[in-house]
Amino acid sequence: MKDKIETEIKIRIFLAILITEQEQVTRAESMKAVQETIKTTEERFILDQQQLQSIPVLDVKKDLPSLRNPPPNHKTPINSLEKCEAFIHNGFLLFHPQNSSSLIRNFISDKKQFNNPSIHVNTFYALKTQSKTDLSDGALRMKNTPNAGGTSVISEYMSFEVLKLAFDAKLLSTETEIRYYPEGKITDYVASINKVNIGVSVTRAMKFPIDRDFDENDAKRLLEKKLYGVICSTRNAQFPKFKRQILHIWSVNKKATDVLLSVYNNNISNDLKSNTIVIITTADGKKAQSIFWEVSNTN
Repeated sequence: MKDKIETEIKIRIFLAILITEQEQVTRAESMKAVQETIKTTEERFILDQQQLQSIPVLDVKKDLPSLRNPPPNHKTPINSLEKCEAFIHNGFLLFHPQNSSSLIRNFISDKKQFNNPSIHVNTFYALKTQSKTDLSDGALRMKNTPNAGGTSVISEYMSFEVLKLAFDAKLLSTETEIRYYPEGKITDYVASINKVNIGVSVTRAMKFPIDRDFDENDAKRLLEKKLYGVICSTRNAQFPKFKRQILHIWSVNKKATDVLLSVYNNNISNDLKSNTIVIITTADGKKAQSIFWEVSNTN
């Protein structure tokens, strides 16, 4: 009974985050209640379809545009999940299809699955901008350690924060700390999940200018380039050693995610898929935009 009550409380907190009509609270009041209850802890629970569908769209419109009065039969990242695992971070919410996180853990740690590629999806909703999100020690280390160049710092340290929340990942090495021989393709960081070393390559599925759709050609080009790079960097990594990788793709919207899934399943060779675990994270809302449109001086 106690566990059931605690779960119901967590669900009510979650609903408060999204500003429900039944609660009749302001966003400030909701977030205050959430912060007092959760503080910096990370909670996980199951929400079924009925509970998800009971969330009306009020103030949350500003932060979760995919939930704005969707037309009939339109599948948003949330209502396309019959059941999901909800992970709460003080800066974002993360949704996995039910049992997906345990399935990914299994692909990482089960030796029988070592040679099998797989692809998975989850959904990320930012409650705060990334610069205001409280980060774990690992993500802070990535944020404050120079990378190999480019404008991808935020997407990389937020990638680790997502994997830490969902899989209790532990950071082993940042991008510039990994040693290779011979030199060549590199990966973004190495983490330990279930005591297994795994490389993580982070990329973003988006198109500029932002009003242009990410199409099949874009998806094929991105997947082929990144999957090939994963194979090369896995082969050449000397320290720390890892034998497979996660290709973590930040997707700018659900349409881009659907295109990636279709191209991966129908147009990518098994040789390129290798034993890589692909995770596509659909990041929605204005507060998630710095993941995609980062500039060189963004913190």
